[in-house]
Amino acid sequence: MVKNSVLNPASTRPVRAWHSLGHIHVALEDGRELRFPVKGNPRLETATPKQLDRIRLMPTGLNWPDVDEHLSIAGILRGNYGQKI
Repeated sequence: MVKNSVLNPASTRPVRAWHSLGHIHVALEDGRELRFPVKGNPRLETATPKQLDRIRLMPTGLNWPDVDEHLSIAGILRGNYGQKI
């Protein structure tokens, strides 16, 4: 049986996240890896590399405590990574 991430939020739990070359990478519990650009997110694009590297994994998303940014995995999957509109 194939797990549906929309119906099974546990499968979208982040297990690892890192910053590299202007992108945030996220490995999910279900084996997928997401990537999105720092540019466009007002808080992340002005952060220092050290601040970008300090990512807290939350059950449903990511947190950058030094820049007060919180992003949900559900939002990232929909293409919303806090970018300016």
